[in-house]
Amino acid sequence: MIAGNHTGNSWKANVDINDPFGVGLSFNVEGFFIGANYASMMASRRESDVLLTEGHDSAFFYPGPSNQSYGVFGFGAGQRATYGGWDGNAMQVPTINVDNEFTDFEEPMAETAIGWKGLTLVPRYTSGALELIGEYTHLTYDTNWQAWGDDTRAVDNTDYPSFELDTGVGHNFRTAYAPFQDKKTDIALIRGKYVFDVGRGIDLFFKVKWINETDKRLNDARFLPFEAGDCPGNGEDCGNVKNFYNAGLSTANVSYFGNPPVIEVNGVKGYQWKPWDSVSDDDRDLKYHTYQLGAGYQLSNDLYGSLAYEFYSADLKDGNTAFQAYNLHEIASGKHSKNLAIAKLGYTMGAATVGFEYQYNWGSFEPDFGGGFIVQYADQGTADNNGVKVGSRGFKGRYGGWNSLETRDFRQQRIKAFLKVLF
Repeated sequence: MIAGNHTGNSWKANVDINDPFGVGLSFNVEGFFIGANYASMMASRRESDVLLTEGHDSAFFYPGPSNQSYGVFGFGAGQRATYGGWDGNAMQVPTINVDNEFTDFEEPMAETAIGWKGLTLVPRYTSGALELIGEYTHLTYDTNWQAWGDDTRAVDNTDYPSFELDTGVGHNFRTAYAPFQDKKTDIALIRGKYVFDVGRGIDLFFKVKWINETDKRLNDARFLPFEAGDCPGNGEDCGNVKNFYNAGLSTANVSYFGNPPVIEVNGVKGYQWKPWDSVSDDDRDLKYHTYQLGAGYQLSNDLYGSLAYEFYSADLKDGNTAFQAYNLHEIASGKHSKNLAIAKLGYTMGAATVGFEYQYNWGSFEPDFGGGFIVQYADQGTADNNGVKVGSRGFKGRYGGWNSLETRDFRQQRIKAFLKVLF
């Protein structure tokens, strides 16, 4: 919860227009505002979806490329669920106390919608065996601010909880607040289903989805940690001359803005990471695409099966080595691709359903962390702690964590068989 005494509010308004042209085309429109200071002890943690939008996808949900938190610190500190994430898209809940820890991968993921404000338009077209559904959502955020919205306080002195902070491909599902944010999100999609009159009927389904998201984060030069030109380059040490945004207050007082030391690698001197000397060092720019194609068939009166293929791609700039994903997570800047093959069976017996789902996930991540630093090479200790090869490229950050610069490939298989009974 937010500390201190705060007043917040939320509202939403829906308009449903049912087939105004008499051609099977209907519209749903929703405007919404969930304030930065809105808090509810009784808000649903994952059981109900409060917004019309699909929101973010569930395939990427933790900061690291492999869906891991704190992975920059190696095997000892990392928290990972699964590379494949959850199925489908997220549901939105009006709380930061989001509960996904007790869900399986085929269940819906929940994400916080605290601070969201925007508009969603959903057209729906039906004609015989064809159904098409679209969406366009524009999001801005009531949490767009600098220095938590209060430049009279130190950056590390705030009433707002930060959790894992908002880095990585997906919207980090519990993170509503960050110290610096200037963010907007556009979501567009089309999905559909057509039933072919063959046998018991073949269900063909598809989805195409786009997400464009930008966040300038720290966008005012007065919040840069050090004076302009403090790190002259050419193998020279930084001067560490603080830049003050208010009387006695500087982001240089916070360790995650700290200047790099000068190091020497293979006879070349330079900075261990890029100095934070530009408001663009922490900029986020995400171009994300989802493609899905599948088919299902009623194999018997009680048995239904389906096969599907999904492809996810993300071209992400999420800050450089100056920003370091708040020094807590693996930097996710670069190109991500993920493939998912799914087979499902469901057998219904009255109120009981016996289900089976098999998934095979595979993909890759090609890092791109920008320049302004000296590439380093993993020694034996770094290799042992982080699961990388000795001599592989990367860099050590402010807190000693290792970020690899090598392309990574991922593979995962997972199966679930279950029995559900409705009472």
